[in-house]
Amino acid sequence: MKQFYPLQLGKRWFAMALALCSAAVLSAQMLDIRGIVTDEAGEPLVGVTIRVVNTTDRGTSTDAYGAYSIQAMTGERLQFVYTGHKDQLQTVPADGARVDVIMVANAILSEVVVVGYGTQKRSDLTGSVASVSEEQLRASVVTNIDQALQGRVAGVQVTQNSGQPGGAVSIRIRGASSITGSSEPLYVIDGIPIQGDGITVAGFDWAGGANGQNRVNPLSTINPNDIVSIEVLKDASASAIYGSRAANGVVLVTTKRGKKGESKI
Repeated sequence: MKQFYPLQLGKRWFAMALALCSAAVLSAQMLDIRGIVTDEAGEPLVGVTIRVVNTTDRGTSTDAYGAYSIQAMTGERLQFVYTGHKDQLQTVPADGARVDVIMVANAILSEVVVVGYGTQKRSDLTGSVASVSEEQLRASVVTNIDQALQGRVAGVQVTQNSGQPGGAVSIRIRGASSITGSSEPLYVIDGIPIQGDGITVAGFDWAGGANGQNRVNPLSTINPNDIVSIEVLKDASASAIYGSRAANGVVLVTTKRGKKGESKI
């Protein structure tokens, strides 16, 4: 009687391989992932963009109740994007459980900035405002404020006109708006407007003659260590309260002031 054990053994191996392939297919099946996206206060967020990382054809957004539904496989990552909030990444669970997400507000947009008519949160501001904080000033070794503005405010050009201590500098916020007229911005120091191109001091030129047209930098008299913040108002909506004087932009300087409390020695 002939033996057919090798054939039976081959069938067994084939059955095991088929079972493994079936398990792999089942594990790679799409799952219907659902959840709700809220902010830190528990309020639902509308219009949050959700997409599967490294794909271009699978994405969705939250509805009026903050709910969403998306097809994804186990182990894939979901990216949640919403304006004014930090992006969130969540891994799809193996059991297809709900994925609820809390979006955290971006700290930069929660920052309070000074504008012409008070203070506003950056997230509520529609005008173009750039800021230099006290921490940024302390981190840099500068002897005057115009040096602190160099390279820290986008679109602002700072040029030293002379080597004289306290000499005038040229600050261009919107570029040169006139060939013959001044393009200097309006400086507002603790609420007091100062026109940058209107400050002169008496002095002497290199030949020893009298010269009363030496322009000085209005910011050179302020100790950088006394500065709390510097705001640069770039567009018309941010500087409209100052009228035509702010045609070239506004530089708002806020200095330190006394606080109520016990004396510190």
